[in-house]
Amino acid sequence: MLQKIFFTMCLIFFGFSIFSVRAEKPSTDKIVIMMDITKQGTSYFINSKPAANGILRSLSEVRRNNTPHQQVFVLVSENASLHMINNLLGIIYKAGMTEPRVFYYGKDKELMVEITNGCTMIFSNDFSKLVPAHGGISCKGNN
Repeated sequence: MLQKIFFTMCLIFFGFSIFSVRAEKPSTDKIVIMMDITKQGTSYFINSKPAANGILRSLSEVRRNNTPHQQVFVLVSENASLHMINNLLGIIYKAGMTEPRVFYYGKDKELMVEITNGCTMIFSNDFSKLVPAHGGISCKGNN
């Protein structure tokens, strides 16, 4: 009888310890990366926390500690150039994250507009010679 009580207590303790460890691990289905540009320079935040170890290392750590297919949202300030956004997207891809959605916000931070990626084209200043970089006829389905 005493052994059954001890065994039951051990199971209960073990069960509570497993659930408490799971509850402590931060799990989110989204990763939000914010690039804010001020007169002092560019600041990066990941899920509202400063990217203290540099943006690539911080993203790699977040990627390693979370589920592999989380949604990635990128918020960029109105002061960001397309070149800066493209560089940040390259860093995000290098960190192993895919298909980020990019949103542009103004200084009032009330509304955001999504910036979508279209088909990559080979540069030409002659419109009749614009060709998709993948070599297809059009960008829909990469024909």
